[in-house]
Amino acid sequence: MSKEILLVVDAISNEKGVPRDVIFEAVEAALASASRKRFDQEEADIRVKIDRVTGDYATYRRWTVVEDDEFETPDYEIKASIAEQREEPLALGAVVEKQIESEAFGRIAAQTAKQVIVQKVREAERAEVVRLYAEREGELVAGIVKKTTRDGLIIDLGDNAEGFLPRGEMIHGERYRLNERVRALLWKVDADARGSQLILSRTRPELIIELFNVPVGLNVLNAGIILGLMAAPIMTSIAEDALKAVPDRYREAAEALGATRWQVIYKTVLPAAKNGLLGAVLLGVGRGFGETMAVLMATGHSVNIPHSIFDSVRALTATIAAELGETAVGSDHYQVLFTIGIFLFIITFIINLTADLVVRGVRNG
Repeated sequence: MSKEILLVVDAISNEKGVPRDVIFEAVEAALASASRKRFDQEEADIRVKIDRVTGDYATYRRWTVVEDDEFETPDYEIKASIAEQREEPLALGAVVEKQIESEAFGRIAAQTAKQVIVQKVREAERAEVVRLYAEREGELVAGIVKKTTRDGLIIDLGDNAEGFLPRGEMIHGERYRLNERVRALLWKVDADARGSQLILSRTRPELIIELFNVPVGLNVLNAGIILGLMAAPIMTSIAEDALKAVPDRYREAAEALGATRWQVIYKTVLPAAKNGLLGAVLLGVGRGFGETMAVLMATGHSVNIPHSIFDSVRALTATIAAELGETAVGSDHYQVLFTIGIFLFIITFIINLTADLVVRGVRNG
């Protein structure tokens, strides 16, 4: 019979992928449950101990020492006043055990214990899932749609792990079919959840960060995007004027020669307006060179030489704005800041002058 227990433990442990000790505890609980049925009229407290090496087991009935006023039943409790009268007095909370006949681990006992074993194994599997994924919150995970419910999707992540993707965490309009592969953010690991313990999301900003592996924060890229948006209106306005300045007869002549609409644009209109478009770009660049506060707030205000567009920096204009108020007039520091200002003025003046000359030439033409 002892070999049979070892075979059962090994089989279930290998099949479910849970530690042998967990299976042993489940079998002990199952045997205790089967032994407890022999005491039909009593609420016996039964404990079974299985030797992990040989598979032999022993069964014990237990009584706990309690306060006299908390005593409820002699089936599993002993009054403290009685425990003190024993040859070896027992302290409050002590446990008395008496070995009794063990229940045979046969087919009937196995049937009785089946639910206990299944429950223990399920709890062990859930605990193992939590252990494996607890440190992976915020990471991307991939799985296959196993089941669709009214509240969301059940995603099979492999290794007996399932994730739940709520409807509220799905992108609007998304539709998934069974066995379709899904990538999502492991948003939260809830060890106390009754259903799936792994909560997924496809709407959190962290998903984009993980998906493209792009650092976020105050950096050169942010400043470039903001300056581009700020310069867009003036660039668009000048470019529009340049395109409208192209005589209509150019378009009509190209169409008369059989040119398509796109050929008219690429071969006729854009070449004729290239100086104006160049002027629009130059004015936009000049606008960016002269900007201060937007750059100061978007670049991270970090004094270093950037090695990528995701590094924080401090622009020249931001340096002047941040340090001029705390610099003594006439000092070397002040003169350096003043030199930076002159340098920026010269660059901006040249860019704007060039752009203005180009644009004036287009309008006059």
